[in-house]
Amino acid sequence: MTGRETEIKVLTGLKGENRKWADANRRLLQENRVCMVNFIGGPGCGKTELLCRLVPELGGGRRVAVLEGDVATRYDAERIAAVGAGVAQLVTGGACHLEAKLVHAGLRELPLSAVDFVFVENVGNLVCPAEFDIGEDAKIAVLSAAEGEDKPEKYPLVFRLARAVIITKTDLLPHLQVDTARLEKSLRRVNREVPILYTSAVRGEGIAEVAELIRGLRG
Repeated sequence: MTGRETEIKVLTGLKGENRKWADANRRLLQENRVCMVNFIGGPGCGKTELLCRLVPELGGGRRVAVLEGDVATRYDAERIAAVGAGVAQLVTGGACHLEAKLVHAGLRELPLSAVDFVFVENVGNLVCPAEFDIGEDAKIAVLSAAEGEDKPEKYPLVFRLARAVIITKTDLLPHLQVDTARLEKSLRRVNREVPILYTSAVRGEGIAEVAELIRGLRG
């Protein structure tokens, strides 16, 4: 030891950099009094159709914009735009989740002063999106009835962090060997208090209840 102090550069890595952008997103949203909700679920679980139903259901001056996250294509963004929401497409180019920096770029494309809610449809994945803070006010887990009862315990983080769990495609239940009581037990082992809402976007069932929950997030 020489007694001399050595300058050591500290590299924060991906999550440290992500945290900075997440904090920037929070400041931007707070400045504009916007509530941002991050919808997380596997591919094909029904996130896009849920949002297509939810946007008009909110109505009543609750102005909504959507950040649509995908690995590729703009198909889902086009579906969202067709129901009247402002939308920005976020293409990850292969990444399995949205990072806060890309979300920040998307927020800058939206008329935030004219918006009450920003819904983020994250990339279809039950793992990675849960690990990355994007500055949202709440995460909501979306799970299709067809995905089975064991997913909450197999992919616990997203369900542990969720402010609510939305079960979609309940119109398929008569055709599935799915025990909803067992599904709820699985959820309760991971998150004892989380609200569980059952929906069918095809029939429009449960959408009003989801809208009411969303309104409560903003106050």
